[in-house]
Parts: sequence; C-alpha cells; structure tokens
Amino acid sequence: MGCVDSDRQRDDPSADRLGRKLYFDVRLSADSTVSCATCHDTMRGFTDQRPVSEGIGDQLGRRHAPTTLNAALLTTLFLDGRAADLEEQARLPIINPIEMGHPSKDAAVAAISGMPSTTGCSGPHTAARPISPISDAPSPPSSAP
Repeated sequence: MGCVDSDRQRDDPSADRLGRKLYFDVRLSADSTVSCATCHDTMRGFTDQRPVSEGIGDQLGRRHAPTTLNAALLTTLFLDGRAADLEEQARLPIINPIEMGHPSKDAAVAAISGMPSTTGCSGPHTAARPISPISDAPSPPSSAP
C-alpha cells in the first residue's frame, strides 16, 4: 500500500490488487472486526491519529499506528526495528493477540483461504470505506485532438 512500485509489483500487478484487498479484509483479525485499514485509515493519512491503537475486543495497544504511506521506502520497520522487511512487518500485527489476534500464520491463512478473485476490493469481508482517495481516483478523460 502506498505510492511506491516495488520490483514485485512491477513484475506482477496482481500482487498490488491482492495487497489492496487484504488491507481492507476484516478476516485478517481473529474476530473479524479489524482490518489493516482500521488503524491505518486512508482518510487519516494511513494512520488512526490516536495516541494508542485499538485492536480486537476493544483492547488498547501500547503504541500508535504509524502511517503505511510509502512504507516500501522504510529501512526501519516498527518503532524498535524488529521486522527485517515489509513482508515480516505486515505479518506481525495479524498474529499479535491485541492487534488482530490470530494464534498463528496458519490460522490467518485459513481465515482468508477461498477468498474471491483479487480483481476487486468490495464484498462481505471488507471494511466499508474507500480503497484510497489518492490512487483509485478515476483517471481524467483523455484530450484527444
């Protein structure tokens, strides 16, 4: 998510579509109440603008949610740098008992297995909010002579 094309996204645009879909999918939380976009809200600068973020079961975390905008450019992930890369950083909140609460990576994968095609982002398991006011805005009409 963000405004940077990684090598993987350039090679496979379906990875970007899948990432967008997962970003809003509440099935990534154990009780289906929280998606990545809950704390990294597109309408609030990809953060929640709270002193500490709220996870599943109304639990409060110990830190705020930093922006995910241009996260692909970051060399230090999490405030303490504990994630080696962006993919690892994306996995850790899903298995955190306060944030999204899945007991394991396998449990999270099982929760989203069989999800519909990655070509769209709407459906019963996605948060009811816009994808991104920046990148999903309609293209202006072409001005053909």
